[in-house]
Amino acid sequence: MMEDKRANPNVVYCSKCGMPNPALSKFCHGCGGSLFSIACSSCSQINPHYASFCGSCGRKLGVKQR
Repeated sequence: MMEDKRANPNVVYCSKCGMPNPALSKFCHGCGGSLFSIACSSCSQINPHYASFCGSCGRKLGVKQR
């Protein structure tokens, strides 16, 4: 029997380290990173954990801007 590779609603994967975590977790069990939000270092807008760029100012997330 083949393993079902579809998305599991009971698991959230960390965007930083890829570790699977229970869906109700707020922080990753592997690296401690936030599983649900990233604050933009330029404008402080809260963005979803999977976002690469800020939805408010368009800056790249996870990088300090000057």
